[in-house]
Amino acid sequence: MLWVWTVSLPITILNSPSVANYPKVSFGKPCDIIGIILFAYGFLLEAIADVQKYRFRSVVQKGDRSAICDKGVWAWSRHPNYL
Repeated sequence: MLWVWTVSLPITILNSPSVANYPKVSFGKPCDIIGIILFAYGFLLEAIADVQKYRFRSVVQKGDRSAICDKGVWAWSRHPNYL
């Protein structure tokens, strides 16, 4: 119950009547555009890394658990999903 309350607190505050009295901020400022570009780049990088890891695991022998994927995005970073 405490976790649900903590997670929903920002939405509760944003929907409170006192916050609704303030003017709404317009979307499309340079920081918004940069943020969307960075998000899209990170999401695409994660998706590519997942596909490369899936293909690597499907080619490698099932019994060989010591094999390390070091091609593509995995050559740049050991944990590209966190990159």
